[in-house]
Amino acid sequence: MVLNFLHGCDDPFEWFKRKVYRITIRNNSDNFIRIYPKYDYPDTLLPFSMPLMDGIRARNYIFFDNENKWEEVFSELPADTLSIFFFSEDTLKLYTWDQIRADYKILDRYDLSLQDVKDNNWEVVFPR
Repeated sequence: MVLNFLHGCDDPFEWFKRKVYRITIRNNSDNFIRIYPKYDYPDTLLPFSMPLMDGIRARNYIFFDNENKWEEVFSELPADTLSIFFFSEDTLKLYTWDQIRADYKILDRYDLSLQDVKDNNWEVVFPR
């Protein structure tokens, strides 16, 4: 099976060589959290259906990667602002998405410009 994969690619290590542009999302809280990035600012409503969310363990971090430079990503946004929603895992387990959406049950929302992210050395820290 691996041989078929290797045979089918011109460069089997291309995926490992690809350039990614990274923002670090750091969870400095004592709780597991989930994040949802949204690219529609100034629309800060939560989507009708529960989106896929990345989880971050307590006192840990994840990388928010893009194959395009973040400068390019931000330049295509409606308002040069990326929103990141932070959710408690407990809230997501206790309530339906409709309740979370209706009552805006979020821990926080960061509305970040490209300059905000650059000023923080490409790192977003929760909580503030």
